[in-house]
Amino acid sequence: GIVTSMLLEVETSNVCIFVLGSEMSNDDVHSTLITYRQGKSKIVELLWKRIFLELHKPYSKLRQYDVQYLCYLFFDKIVDHISAVVRSIWKSFRVQRKSLRQVDTIDREYVDNLSSTALSMRDKVKSLKTVVAHVIDDKEFQSGAKLYFRDVLDNIELIVDSLDALLTRCEQLKQDHLQLLTNRRDRAIYTLTAVSAVFLPAQFLTGVYGMNFDHMPELHYTYSYLIFWVVVLVLFVAAFFWILD
Repeated sequence: GIVTSMLLEVETSNVCIFVLGSEMSNDDVHSTLITYRQGKSKIVELLWKRIFLELHKPYSKLRQYDVQYLCYLFFDKIVDHISAVVRSIWKSFRVQRKSLRQVDTIDREYVDNLSSTALSMRDKVKSLKTVVAHVIDDKEFQSGAKLYFRDVLDNIELIVDSLDALLTRCEQLKQDHLQLLTNRRDRAIYTLTAVSAVFLPAQFLTGVYGMNFDHMPELHYTYSYLIFWVVVLVLFVAAFFWILD
């Protein structure tokens, strides 16, 4: 049967991040990270929960570096979460590909949903990539923090490449399914044509000798019936081997 699944729904949330810094003295710099979002978001709450877990670790780098590292960690957790979502989409795609190989069919609506979800995610991830690139180019960020952001940027590029590959695979999967349906239809048409061609001589002879003419000498011959079937069988075998060739 067809392998079906519930259509994917990827939750997205827009978050504003402000990194503030002002010199209080020659040796002290007061830095603040502010995040803002409209409404509730399980994603953002989950990200902050992970960051709080990092804060509770006595050896955490959050206690050793300033707010720029906290900003990096926030982006890093976002990218990690996106990576998990992309892996989930790939897993769903592999289920459909396995379905095509084993039962020669797919859930076309579900594959279309995978494509649209991957396309939407790719556009959003590219926007995130632009933001991270701007952070790396920002002169206010320290070179040490930029090293971490470059790692995030590399991971984002991997995600974009993965989504591009997924879109290509989804289109190829749909093309393979369409080709399979076309081949199946062609085989059915070929079978019907072959059967019709094999029985056509018998139908022709039956039609000829089924005509109600008074003067048909073959009808009164003693072995007419036997000769009819011999001719039909010879024509049947000849047509069969002709079709095989």
